[in-house]
Amino acid sequence: MVLLSSKRPSTDHFTDGNNHNGLNTKLSKFKSRIRISSKLIMAFVFLSSWSLSLAKFNYQEYVRTQTDGNKRKIARQFVDAGTIEAIAKYMKNEMKVEGVVYGICHGTRRGLEQRIFRDLLPNSNVFGTEISDTATNFEHTIQWDYHLKKPEWEGHFDFIYSNTLDHSYDPQLAVDVWMSTLNPRGKLFLEWTKAHSESGVTRLDPFGASLGGYIKLFHKFKICDLLSLSRRHVGVVFIIIAGHSC
Repeated sequence: MVLLSSKRPSTDHFTDGNNHNGLNTKLSKFKSRIRISSKLIMAFVFLSSWSLSLAKFNYQEYVRTQTDGNKRKIARQFVDAGTIEAIAKYMKNEMKVEGVVYGICHGTRRGLEQRIFRDLLPNSNVFGTEISDTATNFEHTIQWDYHLKKPEWEGHFDFIYSNTLDHSYDPQLAVDVWMSTLNPRGKLFLEWTKAHSESGVTRLDPFGASLGGYIKLFHKFKICDLLSLSRRHVGVVFIIIAGHSC
């Protein structure tokens, strides 16, 4: 590690007024050393930061944290039936869905989301994903990390719903993977509340952003609509509706 001394260099030996050439030469060499040292320090800081960013994420630890949090909160669910009802109404009125509707809900814990969707959308085939091994305890739920692609899901779903992007270790990756599983007319319904902002970040919820920050994740896609709902104990709930086309 290169350190610069905090002491100013002595100029006692530069005081000879008849030795300007020698003075300029020595000053030039000194400045050159400063520039080289500064570049070394900048390189060291950059490499150190880069190494730390790589080292600080541990996937196995992430899975353990999510699984532990899931089991600790297994009796609780953030999802609200009124929110699902509003989304189902939107799909019927605006998307004109009919026949068999294929949907997936990401990060569903006890699977309440898919159960409500199945009740509200006749003939629908909706299931959920959950990273915890508790997934198999709940109907229509599979154990799966929503950051990962599944070839048979590509371009398949009519809709996706999630309120758990705040649990993501890479939200842009998650959004891109989810969008790849929508069919051409499909829509992603992503929930945002104040609890999803930067102030809500924890080890269990490693991602937080403003509503605008969430919307920016869809820069490669189209934002088709933004629903605003009111929920008791939560306040305003926004549902970002995105697709490949609107």
